[in-house]
Amino acid sequence: MNLKLITFITTVALSFGCSSVSNTYVSLASDNEKEIAIKRAYESFGMIYAKRQGSDSPALIGTLFAVSNTHMITAAHVCLGVLSNQILRDFEQDIYVRHLNKDMEMVESSGLEIVNVDTKDDLCLLKKSNHGFTPLSIASMEEVKTRDKVTILGAPMGVFPFETEGRIAYVDAYKAVGDKIFKGKLLLTAQAFGGNSGGPVLDSHGKVVGVLVMGYRPYPQISVATNAERLNLFIQKYGK
Repeated sequence: MNLKLITFITTVALSFGCSSVSNTYVSLASDNEKEIAIKRAYESFGMIYAKRQGSDSPALIGTLFAVSNTHMITAAHVCLGVLSNQILRDFEQDIYVRHLNKDMEMVESSGLEIVNVDTKDDLCLLKKSNHGFTPLSIASMEEVKTRDKVTILGAPMGVFPFETEGRIAYVDAYKAVGDKIFKGKLLLTAQAFGGNSGGPVLDSHGKVVGVLVMGYRPYPQISVATNAERLNLFIQKYGK
């Protein structure tokens, strides 16, 4: 553990426990507005998984969400994990999604096509016509502020749907930590678990500020998300 990261953890703990910190840098929404926005987003994300041959039980679970009427996003390591296990082990050759429809009924679908994978930013673009999701809006980086409240939507350990709340600790994780793996990433004070990967990180208005890509194991209260700018560039490049 490097000294810079230890300093970062200490700074986060102190700043979020201090009542005198100004709110002028925080994008605010009322609790009611936030609740409405998050519940609306339930129509926009789902649990992505594979199935073992002869079994209906989900395996290799992750999360995905819609960014258009035909395209969806998850983490690259989720897509690559599914593909490698389909080849090497006894998994079906399809990718499945479980999600809530507009009537809040759980439905399952398949037939997703992997369009492109970016291992550097840990993003995977998928395509499926008439996927039945409501696309989420993506925030601009001008809207993303340190100490903003965020909600991670996902399927931690297969529990779907699930919300995890926290704040943005650092908009530029690379400057905070100094490790190249954190370039283009947000650091969040929200726990992440297996199954959360690929899930949308939403601000109080229901806009996507990042894509959850990892939890930080030595400090389970910290998680990492690829930021909205990198996500937008990825979609613009491959989502046509």
